[in-house]
Amino acid sequence: MDGRARSSWPGGDHDGGAPRRRRGDAVIAAATAAALIIAVGVAVANGSTALAWRDRALTAEQSAARAVAAANVSRQNEQDARRQQRIDRGLRRAIASQLAASEADAAALEARVIALAGDRARDEDVGRAAGTTAPVDRVRTLQAQVDNCVAQVDAARVAVAADAEADDWQAALTAAQATCEQVAADVDALADGAR
Repeated sequence: MDGRARSSWPGGDHDGGAPRRRRGDAVIAAATAAALIIAVGVAVANGSTALAWRDRALTAEQSAARAVAAANVSRQNEQDARRQQRIDRGLRRAIASQLAASEADAAALEARVIALAGDRARDEDVGRAAGTTAPVDRVRTLQAQVDNCVAQVDAARVAVAADAEADDWQAALTAAQATCEQVAADVDALADGAR
């Protein structure tokens, strides 16, 4: 042998410097394994954190989408409300115009019935025959019909002033117009018959 002492190491005989190298290799291997385990642990932790952040991002994205959808619905509702207000304003103007016409018709009917009653009273004063003018009971009936017409026109005015539903306005106004038209027809018939 060459004079160096040989030692016995598991796995065979080695010269004196070899076990140290192997011990250093073992330490490096252990440190590398530990570093790999730590790196894997950090990677797993980072992966978990990344998944948590991804879930948060998805939740935030969904919340933003819901907020945008809600804003769109709100904007559409506002546009619909403005459109309905314009329609209602136009309807109110039309109803106000119809109401004014009905009020004028009712006033004209009142004047005609008063004129018929005046004619009847004059005829009685001068002693004319009862058949040449409108009968008193018929004039009274017409006056009651005119009063009803005026009351319905007033009800329509109240419905418009109270900002009731459009159907309520229209119903009140239609009823008033129908009543006034019937009274006008009755007044015409009576006036034609009295001549």
